[in-house]
Amino acid sequence: MIAEIVDLSHDGMGIVKENGVYFLDGGLIGDKVEYVVTNEKKKQGKILKIIEKSKYRIESPCPYSSECGGCPLIEMDYKRELEWKRSKVENAIRRIGKINKEVEPTVENKKPLRYRNIVQLKVQDEKIGYFKKGTHEVLDIDDCKIAPEEIKNVVKILKNWNGLSSIEQVIIRINYQGEMMVILGTKAGLKKENNLLEKLLDLKVISVYEDINKTRNHYGYELREIYKAKQMYEKIGDHKFIVEPGTFLQVNPYQVENLYNLAVEGLELKKEDKVMDLYSGIGTISLKMAEQVESVVAVESFEGSVEIARKNAELNEIENVEFAQGKVEDLTEELEKYTVNKVLLDPPRAGAKEEALRTIIKLNPERISYVSCNPSTLARDLKILGEKYKIEKIIPVDMFSHSSHVEAAILMTYCGLDKE
Repeated sequence: MIAEIVDLSHDGMGIVKENGVYFLDGGLIGDKVEYVVTNEKKKQGKILKIIEKSKYRIESPCPYSSECGGCPLIEMDYKRELEWKRSKVENAIRRIGKINKEVEPTVENKKPLRYRNIVQLKVQDEKIGYFKKGTHEVLDIDDCKIAPEEIKNVVKILKNWNGLSSIEQVIIRINYQGEMMVILGTKAGLKKENNLLEKLLDLKVISVYEDINKTRNHYGYELREIYKAKQMYEKIGDHKFIVEPGTFLQVNPYQVENLYNLAVEGLELKKEDKVMDLYSGIGTISLKMAEQVESVVAVESFEGSVEIARKNAELNEIENVEFAQGKVEDLTEELEKYTVNKVLLDPPRAGAKEEALRTIIKLNPERISYVSCNPSTLARDLKILGEKYKIEKIIPVDMFSHSSHVEAAILMTYCGLDKE
């Protein structure tokens, strides 16, 4: 069958409609393609040939893009990618939230390649890389173009290591100083680790861990420190943050300051303000706000993150942040006792629970800043907050260039109290 791709799905697949609606991997709006249906039930197809290229199609900077599923938009003109992400947010808030609000242009990532501070690679049959599109077969990759070049040197050493068969995945973290942490995922334990360690230390690897995961249920089942020369830190703005193997940080250190600046600027902070930071993680935004206000209450569900957040406050000599551990929806009564006049929330992809949103409304803050990583749940949540608040701005931020995913890539706006 032959058809023109007229739209993209939320995950970046091309959509054709001439012979029924089908989703085609690797297609861009404006491509005229020959395709076959591969799964009628899921309405999926495969492009056999691009007959006429879209005006938005560019030459890929990555030799693996035709097989790797990691960067579905890497062959799209970057300005068009930014506009697609803007329209994705706008469509979600209109369709799901029933909110008719213009979305501002997406904030450009000035470094759309080599931007990630963490990669998680699969290991299979002596190959290291990512899964091929639509499979669980590992595509052997020497150099991922969205990862810093230093990481490919670690990958090269691993590929030449005679104990590679003992690991199933490798996570590599890199900080602002180019220092690296390597986490080797195994099921039954490492083999010949000393041989590997000696070669890794020739690079700027400052720590190595083994993640023994016998059940494959989750990361960090049993973590063993193999080597640690010193503590790893990341720097965001003027603040330093402790980085441990399981620490959650935004993956794009070049854009995260833009994201946080927009979120905090939306609150129009004053020295006398009392702020609540919900889903506060390791305190990255809490500490930024703390230096501008009287006090911050930071609420986070994961105990490990709260412990690191307290250490981060001490590291940065900040004393006006109170850290509370627990799920926001489980702490409604306790949180309602606080007197705050501004609230920032940065929930996970699932968004905020309705109980959490109702608690925010009861706190009656003057301004709310919402950082979102999922336009669909954002739209749902804004519909509830919209009962008492109006939206002032919606500003997408491109955190994950060339990816269709909008996790933390898009900043969803602050809302001002509607007193009319």
